[in-house]
This record gives sequence, C-alpha cells and structure tokens, in this order.
Amino acid sequence: MSAYWSEIPTDLLYSILSKLSIPDLFRCAVVCSRWFAVVDKVRRGPGDQCPQIPWLVPENRSLINGEDNDQNTYNFFSLSEGREYEMPSHAPLVCGNIVRSSHGWLIATNDVRIQLQNPITGVQIDLPSIPTLDDRNLMAMKAVLSSDPFRSGDFSVVFVFFCSSMRKDFLFFVSAGDEKWTMIPTTLYYFDDIAFYNGKLYAVSQSKEDNAVIVAAYDLTEPDSTQRGMLVMPLSDIWDFTSNLYFFCVPSGGCIKRW
Repeated sequence: MSAYWSEIPTDLLYSILSKLSIPDLFRCAVVCSRWFAVVDKVRRGPGDQCPQIPWLVPENRSLINGEDNDQNTYNFFSLSEGREYEMPSHAPLVCGNIVRSSHGWLIATNDVRIQLQNPITGVQIDLPSIPTLDDRNLMAMKAVLSSDPFRSGDFSVVFVFFCSSMRKDFLFFVSAGDEKWTMIPTTLYYFDDIAFYNGKLYAVSQSKEDNAVIVAAYDLTEPDSTQRGMLVMPLSDIWDFTSNLYFFCVPSGGCIKRW
C-alpha cells in the first residue's frame, strides 16, 4: 500500500471522511481536487455521515458581525467549536426568508416561491408557489416536514399561511410530486405551532370562546380524515392564554433554534 495520503483508495478515503465532523470535512475538501470530490460525495450521502451536533443558522443568513450576506452562501455557527463558518451553495438561492428548519432542511420562501434547502448537501427542492385564497394573497408563517426527503421519497410539507384581509390562519399541505397545495379544512382561526408525530399532523391553537388550548390531529394519508380535526383535549384554564404561545416538543428528535 502507498505511504502517500493522496493515493489512498477512494472507497477507504470515503469511509474515513464519513466519520468526520462537518468542519473537518470542509478542511479536507481543500487538500486536493480528488479529496474535494470525495467530500462532495459524503456531503450528498447523509445516511453515511456520523451524527452531527446541530449548527445555528441566521434566519436571513446575515453574518454574525451584522454585515449583509448577499452572496449564494450559508453562514453557520458551530456550537461545538464556538466559531462561524461560511459555506457556498451549490446552486443560486432563490428563496432567502427561512420559515423553519425541519429534519436538517431549511424551509425558505420569498414573495411567491417556496423551496426546501439542505445546506450541508447543497440539494434544493422546489415546491409549488404560495397559494392564494379567493384571489387573496397569503403570507407564510410556519412550516414543517413530515420526514427527511433524503431518507424517504414519500414526504409532506405543511404550511401555516396567514390571510391579512381575513385575519385568519389556514393550513395547506403538499406531498412529494404534487403540483399544487391542498387546504386542510378546519374551524380553527390561528395556530401557535404544528408538528408531525407518528404519521399525523398536530396543530395547537387557542379557543376564544372558553379560553382553552386546543390540539387538533389530522391524518393526511386518508382523504376523508383531512376534512376535520380531532379534538385531543382542551387544557386546564389555570394557564394564562392572553400572552403565551404554545409549541410542540416530541420525544423523538430535537429542535434547532434560529437566530
């Protein structure tokens, strides 16, 4: 076997690099063009990477020192190293307003377009344009992915859209391959948070009538069940409903905060 690292077999190099942290992968990518190609392959194969500590991503991709970032790059803050990294995107970023992170993907929008962006692998998935409701414009407020598109081609994206003229939130979803959004009929007027758990979509809202927190469940795989939300429980009225927002935490997986 050769004693030179530059001549290490590609399959062995891939196996070694897949055990590294993302910052170390970046450093290895500048060794030579061959290593760069192997690193790029590792980035695009997330199932082979070792578990990574989450990074912080600024919502508007601004630099930490406050300077605007108008390039096709992502800026990250590594929690493990306490430093900032700048990563070029593989393709132009068509949507810059990050609505949410889910399963390692950024869900981004602009005035019309919606896109899933994976900043580590560089993959971007275009979704149907923001829908309208009776010619009324909608504003993207929250979003969530049912699963990682890399690991399952059968995924769904649910959005909370706000209609300013009606002062009401609406739930819409789109599944992989769909060409348009489908509205989820509901009697609730606004949503603090949404989350997927065990194949169902859960939405938390607050009832104005009886000052209760309401959790509704929707099964997007059965057309009939999307016509109604199932009341799980109204929570105790000992809580203060006038100033609080309520968020879901599921026992599997974690949360990534945005700046």
